[in-house]
Amino acid sequence: MAVVGASERDGNLGGRLIKALKNGGYKGEIYAVHPTASEVFGVPSFSNIRDIGKTIDFAALSVPDSQLLRAYEEAIAAGVKGFQIPNRGYDAERKSLTYIPDRLRELGLEAGVAVCGHNCMGFMNVRDSVRMTHNPPPGLDLTPGGVCIVSHSGSSWSGIVGSQRDLALDIALSAGAEVVSGFPEYIEYFASLPTTRVIGLVVETIRRPEAFLAAVGNAFQKGIPVVLLALGSTDVGAKFTEAHSGGLSSPRQVLDAIGRKYGVIVTKTLDEFLDCIEAFRTERVPTALGAGVISDSGGERQLIADVSSWTNLKLATYGHKTNEQLTQILEDDVVIGNPLDSMGDAPMADSGIAISRDPAVGAVVIGNNLVDGRQFMIDVSNSTTKIHENTAKPVFIFGNLSTSVSRPGARNLRMKGIPVLMGTESACYAIGSFLAWHEKRRALGDTASTSRDSGHNPTEELPRLADTFTQDKSYALLAECGLPMALMLESSTLADTVKNAQSLGYPVVLKTANPDIAHKSDVGGVILGIRSDEELARHYAVLSERCGPQVSLQPALSADYEVIVGMHRDPRFGPLVTVGLGGVFTEILRDSVNLLPPVSFDEFEASLNALRAAAVLRGARGQQAISLRELYNVVVKISEFALQNPGITGIDLNPIMVRHGKLTIVDALITV
Repeated sequence: MAVVGASERDGNLGGRLIKALKNGGYKGEIYAVHPTASEVFGVPSFSNIRDIGKTIDFAALSVPDSQLLRAYEEAIAAGVKGFQIPNRGYDAERKSLTYIPDRLRELGLEAGVAVCGHNCMGFMNVRDSVRMTHNPPPGLDLTPGGVCIVSHSGSSWSGIVGSQRDLALDIALSAGAEVVSGFPEYIEYFASLPTTRVIGLVVETIRRPEAFLAAVGNAFQKGIPVVLLALGSTDVGAKFTEAHSGGLSSPRQVLDAIGRKYGVIVTKTLDEFLDCIEAFRTERVPTALGAGVISDSGGERQLIADVSSWTNLKLATYGHKTNEQLTQILEDDVVIGNPLDSMGDAPMADSGIAISRDPAVGAVVIGNNLVDGRQFMIDVSNSTTKIHENTAKPVFIFGNLSTSVSRPGARNLRMKGIPVLMGTESACYAIGSFLAWHEKRRALGDTASTSRDSGHNPTEELPRLADTFTQDKSYALLAECGLPMALMLESSTLADTVKNAQSLGYPVVLKTANPDIAHKSDVGGVILGIRSDEELARHYAVLSERCGPQVSLQPALSADYEVIVGMHRDPRFGPLVTVGLGGVFTEILRDSVNLLPPVSFDEFEASLNALRAAAVLRGARGQQAISLRELYNVVVKISEFALQNPGITGIDLNPIMVRHGKLTIVDALITV
């Protein structure tokens, strides 16, 4: 390894790199490159990298921005194949932040080298004792355990590697601006290592979507969970289309769609991110989706029950045998349930063992504070250990407050293979995500697969948009796609409108057909339940004055409820299909899910469980369940139509009337 620009001057990044490598136990040869020094912190120094006289595998370029390109070119010419570049690459002469990075990319791709950075904190390979960073954590007592992390954010990376929670890091890498090597390469490399148990990603932007999705999909196929924290995911950023579905497709929804399709666990905060990573450190595989939770406090029991309702954590329903055993273990006045208040640590172990034997339980969870210096921490730790020793299922423990977890106490449990999580909400989300990920893995043979049947089986050529397309042609064009569209008749005079109504039969719905009005309801352009020629004439006069003479008529249809299916084209990931509650409250209630085409039926069916209205779709209160196959066919048609017509930016089928489980589309919009 060579550190170009290293010196013993205080604060010199190259000098700090050499000290980090030496103090971290690096076993390879280290050289410095400096114009005059013969030695830097005990390693030999040369004035030029080619003067070293040996092939250098990796070079850190810790030189001023003005010297960066020359140092890079000299190192490539000397045969170096790997680089770390901490600099931000500002060209002062050109006043440009892009010229130097662009040249680094061009030269690197041409030479086929790997580059960490630019503008990064470097990396640590704990398993192989490589601290290639000028900002190593204060303690070097890290123990590898299969956790690999890559972060765009240097400060987040620094906080993660310097945290006090013994993360079992194998590799932690600060990616910076990814001038050559990027997240897809890092993910593929991590997934290729036999020691990797979980991959963590802190992402500011996804620069190569197709390669990124292929990499996370490959990790899932290999059985390696990927945990993702996206920074800035609530900032809508891109301009929405006029379609309602665009308003339901923020970057967060895109990430959720990626999670559903590729098994990525999407988190909201660094604490949640690290708890999810911690959960996957266990080698144990759950056998069911439900968790059995024990606390020693009635109040915290209620808190856990509350939090589980808005996180991913599914609480198991115990069988009769388990409830009988718990009744025998606990005092008479204890209310048996899940979560369980064990009324102290003494019966906790026996209760946990009984719960672990229930077929509905995939993991046993202890929710107790581990306050340093208290005997109770030792007692709870011993109970948790006993449960762990008496079951093959995963066992977790979390503190209800992150600051109530003793580091020595947590380390003791982690060394036994018991993940220790750091807060009620983040822990419930992490354990729920852990159980759901394994459930998805169990169903891998039937669910959407990135390498096998993905549901993308186009059977027909759908209509193509003409160059002269205008929005008023949306309805007819979508009808050509074979979608279940309601009959619609258009006219521009009262006489023709009355004839159309008599042809359809009353009652009818009158709508404006003004091509400049995208959302008819917003301007009072929809009049329902017209029952006679006289009513129609009166409403036509008002509507034509308000919106123009062009109108359409449809039969008045009754519905049990309404749904929406739409498509918004994300600027990076392409078509994103939305399914959810329809009607005028679409964007207010925002009860929807988003899917990345192509969509398999199993993926589609599973995603609907995320809707608050899922029970309605399944046939609540005696209503007939919606035809999932019919709704799925609409999703597939919309997906394929969008894929075949890349000029479409949005599609809106809203509302879709659902009556006795059957679908009828009564309004549609295409935006380009």
